[in-house]
Amino acid sequence: MDTVYFGGGTPSLLSAEQVRRIFAAPRGEFDVTADAEITVECAPGQLGDATLDELLRLGMNRGALGCSRLWMRSTRGGADAHTRDVPRRD
Repeated sequence: MDTVYFGGGTPSLLSAEQVRRIFAAPRGEFDVTADAEITVECAPGQLGDATLDELLRLGMNRGALGCSRLWMRSTRGGADAHTRDVPRRD
């Protein structure tokens, strides 16, 4: 396997321990090549330093900012309650 994609923005909300367990799953079931492209989709403004450090340590080599919904004024909290300035700032 030369491509692994973790998407939906949710990975950026996980703890470093949760990330370790999830990354072990494909490697336990498939032959992930040493030069595989490993992409993690992240919600802007919600990726903690410890989780980012763990993602990089585990082999993430591509990040994707999930900006499918940009709200100028949020009327609800949650993963997609960010403005278009957050991706620029982070």
